[in-house]
Amino acid sequence: MAVDERWASVDGYEGIYEVSDLGRIRSIERLVASRWGTLTKAVSGVVKTPRQQREGYLYVHLYKDGKARKRYIHRLVAKAFVLNPGDLPQVNHMDGDKTNNAHFNLEWVTGKGNCEHAIRNRLYEPARGEQSGHAKLSEDDVLEIRRSVACGELHREAALRFGVGRKAVTKIVSRQRWSHVA
Repeated sequence: MAVDERWASVDGYEGIYEVSDLGRIRSIERLVASRWGTLTKAVSGVVKTPRQQREGYLYVHLYKDGKARKRYIHRLVAKAFVLNPGDLPQVNHMDGDKTNNAHFNLEWVTGKGNCEHAIRNRLYEPARGEQSGHAKLSEDDVLEIRRSVACGELHREAALRFGVGRKAVTKIVSRQRWSHVA
């Protein structure tokens, strides 16, 4: 069964680009004046190949008046095909797949709602341990603290040796901190 794909003008790029409800972007066949305005040439319409950002979102560069602008495909689709009666600011991928930009997979949400969806569906994992920018210890340090305290070293001594507070050592040993380290 073939799926009917609907197309709509891209807001701000009418007559130049269109977006589909399935998440594709195409340029429209048109006549374009040269940079100097002396010649006019025909430009054929093509479906643009999206690029993927490091965080996983797909985007394209749209050109107008000699300037390129980066546009995220999910936002273009949502603006054209997803109702936003509450004038909400962010677009959420309901299935968590940032490359699935079909209109039925997108919804308008608040920033808080977007974060809650990501946490609820395990799409976001906060930085832990050494991955945190504030970590003073390595996983090896944590294992050494636990081993040395188990062998009789005082929390205060381990704290001095590793340059952390005594309470930090207590929380490491009781697994209130660094619980992910075996």
